[in-house]
Amino acid sequence: MAPVRGLLQSLDGYAVWSVHLQPGVRRGMSTLIIQLPAHQRLSTDPAAVDAGGVAASGGREYAYVLTTNGQSITRQGVGPASALPRAETVIAVTSPTDVSWHRLVLPKAPSARLRQALGSILEDQLLDDPDDVHLAVAPGPRGAEPTWIAACNHTWLTGHLMALEKAKVRVTRVVPAVWPDEPATGYFHELHD
Repeated sequence: MAPVRGLLQSLDGYAVWSVHLQPGVRRGMSTLIIQLPAHQRLSTDPAAVDAGGVAASGGREYAYVLTTNGQSITRQGVGPASALPRAETVIAVTSPTDVSWHRLVLPKAPSARLRQALGSILEDQLLDDPDDVHLAVAPGPRGAEPTWIAACNHTWLTGHLMALEKAKVRVTRVVPAVWPDEPATGYFHELHD
C-alpha cells in the first residue's frame, strides 16, 4: 500500500476528498486509512438510526489499515474508534454509495460565496437540501471548463468525524472510495448483506 495524495479541495472546511495511492512516502511516517460505514438509509427500526444515518447505539466499528512505510500493511482490522491505532496521517474513506458526483462549470463567484452558488446550481440534482450537503470541488478548476463536484450528507459525515475526534483520532483527509475519470466512465458497486 502506498501513501495517499489528496485530489479534491473541500468547500466546507473539512480536509478533503479522494484517494490516490502512490509510492514514495517518508520512511517512518504512519498512515491510518479508515473505511467509514455506509450511510444507513432505510431501517425497520427508526430508533436504530439517528437523523444523520449513523448508528445511534454508539457501537460504530471501523475497518482500518495501518502502514508505517507507505509500502506495506503493518496492521489491519475492524474496531471501535477508541481502539484504532494512532498514526501521523489519518484518512477516512467514504463508501461509493455515499458520494454523488456532478459535472458542471463553476460559477463566477468569490470564494466566500462559491459554496452558496454551487448549492443553488445543484439544488435540483441533490436528494438532500443543499444546506445539508458537504461539497468538494476538484483542484485547479479552469475558467469555462467543466469540473467535478462531489457531494455527500453533511450530518452523516460530521457524525463520523466527531465520533473519531472524540476517540482522539484526528482525521486529516476525507476521501471517496471511487471518483470519476477524465472523461467520465461508469463505476459499479455491489452491496453485500
